[in-house]
Amino acid sequence: TPTPTPTPNPVTLLFVGDLMFDRNIRIAAQKSGNDFIFAPIATILKNQQLVVANLEGPITNFPSKSVGSAIGSPANYIFTFDPSLAETLKQHQISLVDLGNNHILNFGQAGLDQTLEFLKTAQVQYFGQIGPTQDFKSLPLAQIIELNQQKIAFISYNQFSTGQPETVIETEISTLKLQADWVIVLAHWDREYEPVALPATVKLAHRFIDAGADLVIGSHPHVIQNHEIYQGREIYYSLGNFVFDQYFEPAVKKGMMVSVKLYPQPKILDTTPMLIQLQTNGQTSLEK
Repeated sequence: TPTPTPTPNPVTLLFVGDLMFDRNIRIAAQKSGNDFIFAPIATILKNQQLVVANLEGPITNFPSKSVGSAIGSPANYIFTFDPSLAETLKQHQISLVDLGNNHILNFGQAGLDQTLEFLKTAQVQYFGQIGPTQDFKSLPLAQIIELNQQKIAFISYNQFSTGQPETVIETEISTLKLQADWVIVLAHWDREYEPVALPATVKLAHRFIDAGADLVIGSHPHVIQNHEIYQGREIYYSLGNFVFDQYFEPAVKKGMMVSVKLYPQPKILDTTPMLIQLQTNGQTSLEK
C-alpha cells in the first residue's frame, strides 16, 4: 500500500496595518533604537512564519521633511524612513511588505529605487501597485511565497495609483489562482477615519473574491473598519494603524493584527484578529 502523504502543518501568517516610521516615530527610534518601537509585541511578531505589512512610505537616506514640520502642513505628510528600518523589519519577521499606497512615491522614483535596494539587502520581499509607469520587473504586482508546501500569492491593489483599472487586479487574481494554492489581496483604499467601508469599496472587495481571492485585507483609513464574510471568504476592510504617531482620537490609536492559519487538506483558512494600541512614546503594544 502507498504511504499516505503526511499533511503539512498549517502556515501561520500575520497581517498588520500601516507602518509609518517618520515624524515622532523616527525621533523615538533615534532616541531608543528601532527595536524599542516593536518591543511590546516583538515576541508575537518573531513567532510567525511571515508577517505582512503595508509600508507607508519609502526607505531612503534622504533627510526627513516631516520631522519638526507643522501638523497639517504639506511637509508633515511627506514620509521617508531610515535605512536601518529594513533590517529591523526582517528581524521581526516582517519579511514581506506591500508598497502599493499613496506615500511610497513621496520621494519620487529615486526614493522608490532606494527602497527596493534597502529591502533587497535586508532580504525583505516586496510587491505593490503604484501606477501605469510601473516597471513590474523591479516592483512586481504580486509575490508568490511557498511555506510548508503551500503556495500563497499576495497581490496589491492601490486605489491611489492612477490609470490602472481594477480589472488589472481581477485578471491577475485569476492568473495567480492557477499558480498558487491561496490568493490574498492587500488593498489600500477607502476614506480616512471612516469606521465603515464605502459601498464602492464593498463592491470592489466582492469583485476580487468573485475573481478568486481567498482573503481581502485593507489599509489606509487609519482606523479599524468592518469585517465581512462574502461567499464564505473573509474581508477585513481596514486594519487601521500598526506603527504611526496618530493620537488625536481613540479610533486612530487602535489597530488590528490578523493571524491567519492556512490548512492544505481540506483547504481551510482560519483568521483570528488581535487588537493593538499605539502608545504616545511611539511603541505598539497589545490592547490592554
